[in-house]
Amino acid sequence: AVYLGSRGQGLFYTYNNADTWQSVDAMNGKFIYALAVDPTNKCVIYVSDGSHVFKTSDCLRTWKLMFTEERPDQRFVALGIDPNNPRVIYGAELGGDIVRSSDAGASWRIVKRFNNQLRDMTVDSSGKLFVAGYKTGLFRSADGGENWVNANKGFENFSDSLTFNRLELNPAQKDSLFWISKYGILRSNDA
Repeated sequence: AVYLGSRGQGLFYTYNNADTWQSVDAMNGKFIYALAVDPTNKCVIYVSDGSHVFKTSDCLRTWKLMFTEERPDQRFVALGIDPNNPRVIYGAELGGDIVRSSDAGASWRIVKRFNNQLRDMTVDSSGKLFVAGYKTGLFRSADGGENWVNANKGFENFSDSLTFNRLELNPAQKDSLFWISKYGILRSNDA
């Protein structure tokens, strides 16, 4: 399946290489800011409309509200699932908070407060977290978000590289990621 989160039109999916698309009734009209599919059970999907995190465990048939962000100036920009323990779910919020659930979304806690806007987050196959901050660069955690290191080494060699657009794991190589910025596409082979 391929999923598409839209801005104001809801969530869509296709099972036939995008020949046809279906909408998810429960998400109609929503802005979908983040989506994560459980790597061990493709029927378990987490979706955020910014201030809420929803979960389906039955391949989009029913949805349960798992979390509500009550601060009006915050919204989720990314969700991730630890591939080694899919009960561990991460959320990155625009205002700089990283939240984590260790029980498949039943409860959440803030594990890190960055003092800047976050724009993206991803979890690699080993469970390392990477977050991208607005004009502050890349940060990495290898312990579930408790401790973070600045991973910006080398960005100073590329003008406007901190003006971030997208962060993508390299599926062809372990410990490799792409940083897509105003400068262009940069690749790290030792992330």
